[in-house]
Order: sequence, then structure tokens, then C-alpha cells
Amino acid sequence: VRGGRITVSVPEDPEAAGTDSSREGRGAAKLAVCVSPPAQRGRDAPGVMGVQADAVREAVSRAWGELRLPGVHNGRNAAVAAATACLFGAGSADVAAAAASFPGLPQRLQTVGHVAGVPVIDDSASTTIESTLAALRALGEGCVLICGGTSKGADPRPLVAAFTRCRAVATIGPAGTELVRLWNGIRRNAGVSPSPAVSDVKPQVADCGTLDRAVRWALKQAPGSRALLFSPAFSSFHAYRNYAERGAHFLECVRRYIGGDGASGRHAGSA
Repeated sequence: VRGGRITVSVPEDPEAAGTDSSREGRGAAKLAVCVSPPAQRGRDAPGVMGVQADAVREAVSRAWGELRLPGVHNGRNAAVAAATACLFGAGSADVAAAAASFPGLPQRLQTVGHVAGVPVIDDSASTTIESTLAALRALGEGCVLICGGTSKGADPRPLVAAFTRCRAVATIGPAGTELVRLWNGIRRNAGVSPSPAVSDVKPQVADCGTLDRAVRWALKQAPGSRALLFSPAFSSFHAYRNYAERGAHFLECVRRYIGGDGASGRHAGSA
């Protein structure tokens, strides 16, 4: 930023920092806002582009706390947006109100319905393992996960390792079959006999093949879980033109099996 710099620092790895990545856990994360140059840090100092340092800190802190979307990664985005808004004259109250009312974006941790009181969450924009791991951290342990598709060459082992934090996992596509193979290998090394399709210990991991079968199976596992999360982690090209078409099919399946009125359109973390 011309005339100075604003740095917003939050934990890159909430688990390493001992912090739950959910909205509630995010409140316990350490948030640091640094406005430089240091000589301009006082309450009466001009700050960056004439904005007082304390005003920036207050706006960022309020956006961090008011955002309804789960996850440290979403909180980080809100913090940066709040700091930028301050540079263009927004007050902390306006920033907080905007953060509190922001519903999120379609197919990015979007709640599209409920089954037995459990939110059904569409994160179909996730085409990387890293983004699906972030979604799992955001929602916390005990989710029913649907993932898979076509591999782009990334190492799938970190995702397979995260299965232990899930209540159940349904996989789709050729990448899904590979995930189950790796999962069975982990279980075999642990002395547990693998099953070719569905594991018989928690978490259950099912190689469903298609999204339709995965949704039907996952909905049966969902009651009592934290959420049913569709976060593929892989590309969609084995069966769809793009991730948006895949997300539309997921929504169609959800509506078919839990009813058209089940699609609420609200986002994870919304009231």
C-alpha cells in the first residue's frame, strides 16, 4: 500500500496452533494486525493513507469475529478485506455489519439442505486436496465426506490420513477408487482386514463410483454427524464438463433424496 503497509497475521495451521478452525474455535485464534511504518502506530498518528492504525485494527478484529462462515481461511480473507475497506474510508461498524451479513459464495461451503438436522454442505468448487482439508478443518471432526473425481497428480495421502477425522467417507470416480485402495493399505498395515468396497470399522469408507450412489449412501450415514460435506478434492472431468456442473448434479441428488424443500440455500455458519 502506498505510504505504508498493513499486515494481518493469523495461524496458517490452526491445528498446529492448538486451535479449532470452526467459527467458534476461530475466536480463540491469535489475530495480530500490524500497521507500518512503526513511527505512525499511535492513536493520533496518520497511519496508512491517512487511516489511523487503531481504526484498522478495530475493523479487522470485528470482521474476524462477526464473519458467519467457518474456518480460519475464511476469517483470514475477511480480515484482509476489512483492512482494505478501511483504506477506502469504511468504518469499523460498517465492516462488521458487512462481515456478519456475508453469505459466502455458491459451491464454497454452501449449506444446501438438512437431513435429520444435519447440514448438507456443497463445497464442489474444491478441486484440490488442500482446499478439502481446509473444509474439513473448518467444520471439525465427525463429518460425512463425499470426495473423489479425476486426479491431477497431487499426493492423495494427506487426504486419506484425514479420513480418521470423519464419521464416514464416500468416494467417487477413479481417484475415489485410489483413495479406498490407500485407505485399505493403511488398515492392512494396522492389522485390520480390508473390504473391497466398504470398510467395517469406523470410519466407514465406501467406493461408490458415481455421485448419485455416493449421495444416497452418505445420507444414510449423516444422522448424528457434524455435517454431510461434498468437497471433491479432485477435478470433475471423469464425468462432468466442470465443477459447476458437478455441483448442480450434487444439488439435484440432494433434492431428490431429501425433498425439494430441503435445499435451504444458506451457508455454513449461518443462523
